Amino acid sequence: MGTIDPNGLATPSRLLFEPTYRIDQGRLEVEREEMFEHEQSFALHDAADPGASIDTARLGHTRLFRVQSTGHTVRLYEPDHVSVLLIRRGRMVLDTERETFTAAPGDLLLFTPNARTTHVLPNGRGQFESHCALIRTEALSETSQALRGSPIETRFNRTAPAPRAQGLARLFDHLFAEGSDPSSILGESRPARDAADILICEMLDALLREVRDLDPDRKRPSPRDQALVRQAEDLMRERYREAISTRELATSLSVTPRRLQVAFENVCDTTPLSRLQSVRLEMARERLSSAGDNETTTAIAIDCGFSHLGRFSRAYAKAFGELPSRTLRRSRT
Repeated sequence: MGTIDPNGLATPSRLLFEPTYRIDQGRLEVEREEMFEHEQSFALHDAADPGASIDTARLGHTRLFRVQSTGHTVRLYEPDHVSVLLIRRGRMVLDTERETFTAAPGDLLLFTPNARTTHVLPNGRGQFESHCALIRTEALSETSQALRGSPIETRFNRTAPAPRAQGLARLFDHLFAEGSDPSSILGESRPARDAADILICEMLDALLREVRDLDPDRKRPSPRDQALVRQAEDLMRERYREAISTRELATSLSVTPRRLQVAFENVCDTTPLSRLQSVRLEMARERLSSAGDNETTTAIAIDCGFSHLGRFSRAYAKAFGELPSRTLRRSRT
């Protein structure tokens, strides 16, 4: 929706997202505000043309950020917000005081107030992009008090069975698309932005409540289970091209197949082989998003361990909301 100038011509609406930070080849060009109030250090990684940018949208209690980079490391302390990070291109490795998280395209990371070091790693085309949100804790009415004594740090895989996390990711996809469209009502309508803010807070509140599970007797995954799952996922990413079984994974990790299955049930509520398929889908999406001119959907699917192309297409569409051929076409535009 646009406005009409005195000559009767339509003028475009204000974009929801505005550039707030730009650094190009190590030279700061724009810095209207910092993404994090308590940023301790920021350093670009070596690259042919190093740079980073942040576009920001404000929705009441929520700030949305589109982060693009050739690779960087940032250390920060976030005391007042819940952070939600959705990886779109490249990878991210985050070190907190408790754990290390590795996230790929489609993964959603959720952190209540914490300190962390984030390593941003570009894809094969030298690109990284994430969609982020910072939501003030006092906006989360049913969980804000409990969050202070019960920190949450977790990663959701988009193809894993976590409906509330998937719903929040879909909402982000919609808001970031709308926020970049000059014809969207979000850019000019305060009530529309307020409604989006309320929806984000309500959906995040429900997700936090689900993760934390208000039952004090809830059995939480042990650090040993979590470490075993991380090791297994790292191995899956190394060997995603191979026809590898649960037994082979377990042998490589010096545990029994049953021990590995139990760890995945406790941590992810899924099986090792289901998670392996998710990893293969993630790798296929990353490959399709940065494919060369001579690469095809079929060749990439086979190289990622999928022998049945029809099943691959159906699983891919279910996980990412589009056919693999669509991802490939978009990467070449």
